[in-house]
Amino acid sequence: MKKLLSLITVAGLVVVTAGCKLNMRSEAYVSDLRAVANGAAGITTPATLMAEIPSHDECDKYTAAFSQVMHGLMRDFSPKGCEQEGMNSYLLVEAQLPLVHSDETWKQADSLFGILTTSASAIEQGIGVALIMDLQKYNTLNTRMDDEFSQKIDLAASRLTMVLNNDERGAGEYLTQGVFVDESPVIEKQAFALKRRQQDEIRISNVGAAYLEQHGFAPILILKHAPAPEPK
Repeated sequence: MKKLLSLITVAGLVVVTAGCKLNMRSEAYVSDLRAVANGAAGITTPATLMAEIPSHDECDKYTAAFSQVMHGLMRDFSPKGCEQEGMNSYLLVEAQLPLVHSDETWKQADSLFGILTTSASAIEQGIGVALIMDLQKYNTLNTRMDDEFSQKIDLAASRLTMVLNNDERGAGEYLTQGVFVDESPVIEKQAFALKRRQQDEIRISNVGAAYLEQHGFAPILILKHAPAPEPK
């Protein structure tokens, strides 16, 4: 009996101290990625965040508390209610992610998360695309989370997804590895065709998310150069 009580106590501590998930689903348009890689500034893209909360029934309470926690950390932060997924409850939030092409433009962006494009001249195969995170703001977020909820974010257990939309006139192609593409695991570098108006869901693995949490950077894909137009 004592052993059973001890196990129950330990299990209770795990529930209390376990971090909460912060899932994020961002949009990325091929034309925007190319424009930013070539130096365009001021472009943002929408993202939906899902913050794990203890109870769907107290949505208003957690919306107010989480809004205070996130104050000043993301652009156009706008709560959109709560929803239930199985046994878990989530607070939905819409925000804007800045698209940047250099360390300098990233510093000016003043955002928790962003999307970095590496210019085509720096990568022979195409344009590198990565999810980036301001580690100082992330530390601020976790300090506030700990103060408000006695929990911190578990980014490695969170689902971080980019929806890549081909809004160009022709078909495109990208390379990726160590991710899930439309929920299929991709280990080694693999090329994917992206037809006009097609979109693929690319989810960072838990290893990539853990690396993002430690280093503020997680590569997602390499967007191949657009094919040259055929001569008329």
